[in-house]
Amino acid sequence: MPLATMPTQSGERIRTLHEDLSGNLWVGTTYHLLKYNLNTEELDTAWEKTGIVNAVASSADRNVYIGTESNGFLVLPADGRKIRHHTGENFQNVTVAPDGKVWTGTQAGSLYCYDPGSDRFTAKTTECGLDGNAIAAVRADGQGNIWILCDQKITVYHPENGSLYIIRSSDPDVSMHNFQSLYEDEEGKMHIGGTGGVLVFPALISLRTESRTSPVVLTAIRINGESRLSGYKSHHIVLQPEERNLELFLSTFTPVARKNIRYAFRHTRKGAYWNYLPENQNRIYLTELSKGSYEVEIKATDENGSWSDESITILIDRLPAWYETWWAYTLYNLTLLVVDLWVLFRYIGYQKEKQRVAMEEKMAQIKYRFFTNVSHELRTLPLH
Repeated sequence: MPLATMPTQSGERIRTLHEDLSGNLWVGTTYHLLKYNLNTEELDTAWEKTGIVNAVASSADRNVYIGTESNGFLVLPADGRKIRHHTGENFQNVTVAPDGKVWTGTQAGSLYCYDPGSDRFTAKTTECGLDGNAIAAVRADGQGNIWILCDQKITVYHPENGSLYIIRSSDPDVSMHNFQSLYEDEEGKMHIGGTGGVLVFPALISLRTESRTSPVVLTAIRINGESRLSGYKSHHIVLQPEERNLELFLSTFTPVARKNIRYAFRHTRKGAYWNYLPENQNRIYLTELSKGSYEVEIKATDENGSWSDESITILIDRLPAWYETWWAYTLYNLTLLVVDLWVLFRYIGYQKEKQRVAMEEKMAQIKYRFFTNVSHELRTLPLH
């Protein structure tokens, strides 16, 4: 049956087309995902009631990946199973990287990576320095770089080493109004279309290279909103009891490429989870710190977006207030112990008094019954 005469329900329209390596044309509509065999001209419904299908991609192992507008990210493995990851977002685009992992972007500016081997669906928005702008296109090139296109910025991310390369429409050597599309040709060159022209980039093999050393320097701090002198070379900050809010100002002293530098930090005593700062932010906010010691490890990228192996560790000690000291807690414990003993003694006294009253009442009842019985016996004695 020719594709042009496929049966449709009222209002159904074709949204996207994708041809896989097996000669199948996948048709995403406003309601379903259809599979059309180009050789036999057979048309089947692969997934009913998908909602609006925005993007379809496939891999060499015949898995199919679908981005929908309201029904989540769908996976149709070759074995016929149906898998859905629902985040409540509008998935706009899907691409398969050379390593088999799948990358998908949303209208809300979120980026996710799907691992078919483990069925893990992981958010990568923060790691890629995205700022909430709608993702218009996602493309994996032959080198494993992930190209993420937004209206005013293109982020090129390499998952192996976390490298980032930023292309802005406002850059002097770009000078375009906005970006709209991505296309990789057979030579590995990436073509970027937008209002004002077309850009052509060679394969970014350099993102695989080792990053240059980018030492991070703590240039200044701000405590409770008040700036303090810079030059904390010892990387040891002592906070008074009333000082609970701390800002750390950072630099790598590369002003020419300042916009390409990103920072990340983690609390070393709370695991190895890195917090990635947004683009162009060089300060770390630590608020409502409780008493105790903290170790904050900080790293940065070089001007090419590659994360440096070098990092610095800032030791922060917030001194306890008088009511948080060991002797204050000792006093609290002693007071609690005294109160507990007083309550215990009062309870024991109450129980003893209760037992005494109960015993007196019981004795009174015994006496009453005794005299009652005696009186009864005297009244019933025969008279002689």
